[in-house]
Amino acid sequence: MLQFVNPKCIFYGLTMYTTFLAPILGQRFVLAWMPVLLAGVSFSSVSTWTLGGQLIRRWISTPARARALGVVLSLALVYTALDLTGVLS
Repeated sequence: MLQFVNPKCIFYGLTMYTTFLAPILGQRFVLAWMPVLLAGVSFSSVSTWTLGGQLIRRWISTPARARALGVVLSLALVYTALDLTGVLS
């Protein structure tokens, strides 16, 4: 039920309809099946995200692994910030 109020899913649907489906507005059959496809893609992505979270939660059951993951994610965040600012170029 929460997917109906999820802003990311709403923006995904609006972007898909306004950008990719504008050329097929006259084809009602295809246009009618797009919400089903959108729901399937959304369900698959949320399920994959949930499965990944469960696997990571099991993997970081020890403090050493949790710290190692924290360090790796922190370094990835710093690298991303530096790359976006253009410092690394």
